[in-house]
Amino acid sequence: DDDDDDDDTPTTTTVPSDTTIVTSYITQNFESPHHLKMLVLTDYFKHGFDGSGDDGGSCIDGRITSSWNWTSRIAKKKYYHSFLLTGFTGFDGDF
Repeated sequence: DDDDDDDDTPTTTTVPSDTTIVTSYITQNFESPHHLKMLVLTDYFKHGFDGSGDDGGSCIDGRITSSWNWTSRIAKKKYYHSFLLTGFTGFDGDF
């Protein structure tokens, strides 16, 4: 029995096809799901590796901390509601 199969779980890169409200929200606020995805990725790669977490340690430590800082601030991003509407529960979820 495969009741634990997570294949139907929405991700941040997919929009549930049966949810016209979600699609409408994304289209009205971000032009398209693709544009939203590019906005999120651009923001992450701009801020997730910017070295803002540098505390004088190694370079990789600063980059990892920058990435963690980005994830901890996602609730303040204009696209955060899109994450929630597509099933996002956090970065510390089940793997």
